[in-house]
Amino acid sequence: MSFGHVGRAVWLGLPGNPLSAFVTWQIFGSALFRSLSGAAQRPVRRRHVVLQHTLHHKPGRCELRLARLTGFDSAGREIAEFAEATHSGRVSLLPEMDGLLFIPADTEELPCGALVEFHPF
Repeated sequence: MSFGHVGRAVWLGLPGNPLSAFVTWQIFGSALFRSLSGAAQRPVRRRHVVLQHTLHHKPGRCELRLARLTGFDSAGREIAEFAEATHSGRVSLLPEMDGLLFIPADTEELPCGALVEFHPF
């Protein structure tokens, strides 16, 4: 991702892989567009959800993983299932997904029922 300006023109460079470009737009592009167009800023929509299954992750870098909301647990918290892996060139799962899970870089495993930050599309 890159960001800059040439004179009064502002640009946002998206990654080349389709899923990476989509995620970058979701996180940075839509907020930039709203700001530059003078639209009212929406409140942060991120929230915590409960994992439906144990999540395994290779530690070392933060990951954003596609997720689908599947209902609510007995405490009224939203439950999310997720793709086992994220591949930056694969977009076939996007129509079925509701947003992204933020997995911290130092995470190796999150158990079923763990709370994870969720960013809806």
